[in-house]
Amino acid sequence: VILRKEHVRTLPVALFDRLDQLTSPRLVEYWEQDPCPDDPSPDPSTGAREGGRGSPGTSEGGFAVAARPAVRVEAEFPVDEYDVLVLSADDSTSLEAWLRQNRYHLPDGIEPYLQPYILSGSKFLVARVNIQRVRFLWGRAQLSPLRFHYDSDRFELPIRLGLANASGPQDLVIHILAPRDQRYEVANYDNVFIPTNLGVSETVRGQFPSFYASLFDRTVAGKPRAVVTEYAWSSSSCDPCPIPPLDPESLDQLGASELPAAERHDMTVTRLHARYGRESVGDDLVFRQAPPVGGGRDSSGPLPTGAHPGSTNSFQARYIVRHPWTGAIACARPDFGRWGGPPDALPPPPPPRS
Repeated sequence: VILRKEHVRTLPVALFDRLDQLTSPRLVEYWEQDPCPDDPSPDPSTGAREGGRGSPGTSEGGFAVAARPAVRVEAEFPVDEYDVLVLSADDSTSLEAWLRQNRYHLPDGIEPYLQPYILSGSKFLVARVNIQRVRFLWGRAQLSPLRFHYDSDRFELPIRLGLANASGPQDLVIHILAPRDQRYEVANYDNVFIPTNLGVSETVRGQFPSFYASLFDRTVAGKPRAVVTEYAWSSSSCDPCPIPPLDPESLDQLGASELPAAERHDMTVTRLHARYGRESVGDDLVFRQAPPVGGGRDSSGPLPTGAHPGSTNSFQARYIVRHPWTGAIACARPDFGRWGGPPDALPPPPPPRS
């Protein structure tokens, strides 16, 4: 597949910020409701309060002549602040030499990482920043995410090339949008779900990122080839919602515009989190469709802390701070254990018993 200009575009950074907010592990807080309410039937599932969340300039005048003719420029076009090339090559040594001669910065020892892709017939998309077209905000360059699309018989993500720059383990978060209830997982590595619905103390509120990092470390300990599912949910809903769900325009920007019209706006978002290094990665990530799951929601009785089969996808990484009722008990048969949002005015604690 040779990408053309119509296959490549930039996206607003804010769109990825929204996607991250909707799918990130989240901290919620619930307050125990008055066990002696005037209205005996409040909705305990409403009013949760959302807490924190867990996660060279270009030259003018074209390009230098390649050292060997084994590298070919299959396409060349501008995309906003980028000058894009699509390259093919007969061998990795020639490709590395061509890139260095044309002033692309490469890490030492990259040749073995290029070779498997050349042997498979892959093309290379190379994007150089054109400083004359870069937007600046408060004196800092703002680079746009790149989106490109193509058809392939295999649904995979090349990650081995990124190891050439790696000085240690790499963390990669992958969002997959698919029509209807199509959740995805990896086909060639282990799959695990992050524990969810865990009750935590109020102290976690101020250190949620470090809490979640420790939980993730424990989840993948002893499983260096595991990919962790952190979220699988309809794009049109959330519970609780830190921000409004993705609208049709956002889905189209993220790639739904390339799907048939009937499949564009009823999507499932899957969030996968991989941690890998040179010793744990042998192949690129290959994805497969997986059945719907639930988890990270309220239910009667003890809350399950893992994923379970579902009719639709409704799994999220959710961690709960609970505030027990501290007000007076003004009835003979108090109904404890009903949770919701904070009262309009928190009641004073009961007087101490004599």
